[in-house]
Amino acid sequence: MLWQLFQSFWLPPAKDKDLITVGIISEAPKVRFRSDGTLTITVFSEDKSFEIYSPEHVTWTVDSATITRPARVEYLPAVETRLFMGEPPTTLALVAKWKSLGFAGVQWLGPKQMGISRGSGSLDRWILSLSPPTSLKNAQALCRKGRASTGFCRVLAYTRVPLVSKGVIRAENSSFEREFEGFISVKGERLVEVLDFVPEPRTNNTSIESYSSPLYVVPVEENQWALVQQTTLGNYLKSVVPSEIFPNAPIEAVKAQAIVARTYALLHLPADAKMHPFSICSTTLCQVYRGASITQANSDRAIEETDSLVLWGQKGQPAETFYHGICGGHTEEKTEIWGMPSRSYLHGSKDSLKPWKALLKDSDVETYLKSADANTIYCGSSKYTNEERWRWERTLRTKELHKILEKINLSPPLTGLKVLKRGVSGRVLSLEIKTRAASKIIYGELKIRMLFGGLLSSLVVFKPQTRGDEIVELNIIGAGYGHGVGMCQVGAIGRAEKGQNFGEILKAYYPNTQLGTVMLK
Repeated sequence: MLWQLFQSFWLPPAKDKDLITVGIISEAPKVRFRSDGTLTITVFSEDKSFEIYSPEHVTWTVDSATITRPARVEYLPAVETRLFMGEPPTTLALVAKWKSLGFAGVQWLGPKQMGISRGSGSLDRWILSLSPPTSLKNAQALCRKGRASTGFCRVLAYTRVPLVSKGVIRAENSSFEREFEGFISVKGERLVEVLDFVPEPRTNNTSIESYSSPLYVVPVEENQWALVQQTTLGNYLKSVVPSEIFPNAPIEAVKAQAIVARTYALLHLPADAKMHPFSICSTTLCQVYRGASITQANSDRAIEETDSLVLWGQKGQPAETFYHGICGGHTEEKTEIWGMPSRSYLHGSKDSLKPWKALLKDSDVETYLKSADANTIYCGSSKYTNEERWRWERTLRTKELHKILEKINLSPPLTGLKVLKRGVSGRVLSLEIKTRAASKIIYGELKIRMLFGGLLSSLVVFKPQTRGDEIVELNIIGAGYGHGVGMCQVGAIGRAEKGQNFGEILKAYYPNTQLGTVMLK
């Protein structure tokens, strides 16, 4: 079972009833759980396995991971990922292209090539790798070379043999404590409460969430455990969709969110080169998944009425379905936020009933923020529009400005701010910050937002107040919430309120895509 968890990335679900593995906790020094019902806790060891029968309301802790056998991990410098039913069609042109660029070892790798068995007629993930499985150092070097050629390459980890760790499982408020070597499964007649769920890794705030079993506690690094759930794609979506959009919003908007979330889960790739015993995480780094306690009737209906529907993009593959809260009037070009490769359906779309003027200059953005009529913009005119996220202001004073300079190793005072580049939506993509002694350019929408204390978006204008050459106060006028790529969630609700169905909503935010089921492809 342990090896199957690590291979789940290669075996994506084709239908809502198919299984998906979710990392409830991606990695943490300890995992704590309990249940209102009885639990069967099975400790699997290469030497000797044993079972623990837990009465209700007992809190269990697993910690003290000490590696006794390191994992055998190989790495793939991946430049393409595809989903196919069975063997992939002829893709020799792509292989020939990369060979002509000097990558003699380029090849398609799927479950069969990686030694993973799979039933006939099922969905497989295939990777175009610049080499056979190799070391991390070699994969990183090949990816650097690959990105220089085409702009995209990602190192993916493949676990040939999972690591083995010693650990300790103990019952709180009890003398029961056992050492073990291996991993743990948790099964119960009722939901299992996870006590230290972290939905937003950047804040590290925890909550208690409930999940159906089976759950698995798996060692992933020295002193680090993962908590993994195996569930159906449909059950996963029944928690994700109401976590990501107002569950009682118009049903057509919730249907659009269900399709977007399903497609995202199908196509998702890990952002790092670590070995993961799951195919998708449960935090804002993927899609927030709070388990069974968050389900809602309206979103359940939306999922059931769009059963197994996904959005298809280029080359007969699922689309990259990024989404965000409020675009502010126009969505952003994907490559400006998330990098290569470019997608024809993610060049940015207006969320307005009127013609749109690209917001590429500070003066254009300022005019728009002051004069835009919310009633002509879907995300500004919805019943669900939050006025404090639609339009907002923030003021930073001298002390706060000095802290910003410290973050980027510049000495005060601040003497200048210059926007060097904006995207089609008006979002700031690069910004020059000046002091008397030096200057620095900040690249990237998220880095700019975080530098200024977590701005809701980078669709902003900076209005400095000066004393001599020093900026002593900075007023930031902004619009929207989120990165701006893909579907504007409040805009989708606004469109549904004005009579658009889920197909029309998706076409507005992902032009040049098509709806269909995986099994039809």
